[in-house]
Amino acid sequence: MTRRADAAWGNTEEEAQLANDDTFHWTNCSPQHEVFNQSSKANAKGLLLWGTLENHVAEQAKDDAKKKVSVFNGPIFRKNDRIHRGVKVPREFYKLIVYVKDDGAAGAVAFILSQESLIKNLPAEDFEVGPYEPFQVKISDLQARTGLDFGALAGFDPLAATAKEAFMEGATADVLPVKSVNDIVL
Repeated sequence: MTRRADAAWGNTEEEAQLANDDTFHWTNCSPQHEVFNQSSKANAKGLLLWGTLENHVAEQAKDDAKKKVSVFNGPIFRKNDRIHRGVKVPREFYKLIVYVKDDGAAGAVAFILSQESLIKNLPAEDFEVGPYEPFQVKISDLQARTGLDFGALAGFDPLAATAKEAFMEGATADVLPVKSVNDIVL
């Protein structure tokens, strides 16, 4: 869920290597469809997925040689997720990106993306690509959906005060459909 290139940095070559290696632990793995997981395959199909969102936020972040973003991501597991080959397959994943704005202030944006249309016929080894639609969500809503506590990051959320309402599976929440990077509220 995190591109190796995004994590492989540090103040020393040793720190960068350790960060790179940390992206390959089993505890960081979650079953994903190949198109969902590989940005080159998603881009070839004209799909807006994680890599595009991360790149856009990074481009909007403070523009200097030390530009970095912190990315938190993972599956949103539910009790009724399907089991495939003995492993729970989540329908949705989240990504929370923390960055520094041009004015030096902190910013944080959260997204949810579903792979449900890809995994509905799990027994088949070949999948047909279905429609994807990422949603920008309030960080407070992401905390409620995942059971995780992102601390003070919700205070940097541009959607905390306003967002469009829409229905998402399992609950109503303030969400903003992201059809292009221009839809992202920073």
